[in-house]
Amino acid sequence: MNKHKKQTSIEANCDNFLMQSMKKFVSENYKASFKIATTDLHQNQNGPNSGKEGYGALAKCKQLNNTLLHHPSNKQLTPTTIQSAVDNGLIGISQLKKGQLKKIPLQLTKVLATHTAMLQVTAGEGDVSGHKI
Repeated sequence: MNKHKKQTSIEANCDNFLMQSMKKFVSENYKASFKIATTDLHQNQNGPNSGKEGYGALAKCKQLNNTLLHHPSNKQLTPTTIQSAVDNGLIGISQLKKGQLKKIPLQLTKVLATHTAMLQVTAGEGDVSGHKI
């Protein structure tokens, strides 16, 4: 069993950056294709091509999966997802994320962080004086 050479912090940061940039690229690509698919499907359903073969959700998903999402690691569009988004009125916008909404607002976390920092600076007294900052 061979030991591999331990990565330096710079090499680890480069690897992490590369992985994060690839994930972001894939997600942005999926978002763009989702927006295109919902817009086109809505136009096809409400235009002169309504009910014609080759203009439905299945055809649109196959077309976009072959052109924009052709890499094996890309998440593929499904007709059910596109059709349900158009039915719910989510046309031309990004897909909603799954799960509950955040319960703690962003402002509260900033206030809590500031309060904690002040307590650490003042050693728990709650008042900030000029010489302690």
